[in-house]
Amino acid sequence: MKDKVSFKDFMTGHIFLLGFKLKYIGIVIFVVILSVLYMRNTYNTLDLRYDIFILQSEIKFLRNRSIDYNLELQQLGREQKVQNMLRDKKIALKRKQTPVIEIVENK
Repeated sequence: MKDKVSFKDFMTGHIFLLGFKLKYIGIVIFVVILSVLYMRNTYNTLDLRYDIFILQSEIKFLRNRSIDYNLELQQLGREQKVQNMLRDKKIALKRKQTPVIEIVENK
């Protein structure tokens, strides 16, 4: 019976056939716990990376939406300024009810 256990014996499982002593059980339990923690950490990391990707895409969408809203508000503000100027100068202008006709040239 061997007194020293090699890494090869540990990896192949021959350690159990060599008359495994109780002093090595702590090492085996420690390695098993470390491997479980490693696997758990890997899955948690993958979940976090997926969540980060989803949040980044949502941030891009919300930025674009914010820019659209800002442009729309700026245009409404300009229209309001023009209406106030027309009202102050007492100019009676109405919005056109029919859409503008676009003339397209055929080449």
